[in-house]
Amino acid sequence: MRNSTTATCCRKTRKTPTRIPPASTCVCRLPPAELPRPTSQGIHHEVELETWRTCSRLRGPALVDVIGGQVDGIFDQTNTALPQIKEAKVRALAVTSKVRLPQLKDVPTLSETVLPNFEASTWYGVYAPKGTPQPVLDKVLAAYQKVMTDKAFTDKMAEQAIQLLPAEQYTGAALGKHTENEVARWKTVAARTNISLD
Repeated sequence: MRNSTTATCCRKTRKTPTRIPPASTCVCRLPPAELPRPTSQGIHHEVELETWRTCSRLRGPALVDVIGGQVDGIFDQTNTALPQIKEAKVRALAVTSKVRLPQLKDVPTLSETVLPNFEASTWYGVYAPKGTPQPVLDKVLAAYQKVMTDKAFTDKMAEQAIQLLPAEQYTGAALGKHTENEVARWKTVAARTNISLD
């Protein structure tokens, strides 16, 4: 059972063309526990931007710093950045999803601009302790699938740019496989970029 949001690279609204920021740009780097942090570190590494000056802040204060002009940009989740983008308080430069988002159809993906085949999304899953009886798991999955047929609920998710998945990807087996793949992928990024929870 999984849904996902996309990281968005945002900067304060300016009438300058989209480009790779210079090394002197100050981009807020979120603490390791904040979900967009591995994405931004991975991107910095892939396009050799380790020289960006960064400031570590929690997501809320970091976004306020971008709006206030204290820093030049941030990698944030779309569901938290979208209201600020809609109100033109910040400008979205790119999204990290595989395809453009309907809510931000004029914003390119990183894949089509500077990082071919790059994709990164924050995702949410429902887990149970190891050894949970199958009938209990089946009951939780049935309840989840019922909720996902509630149009009022799914419309609310879509408004926040939360991407809904095909029904077959909501099973426990699909989530388990996705989790395994993501752990392997981001473990490599963490090792390469020296991310740790300490």
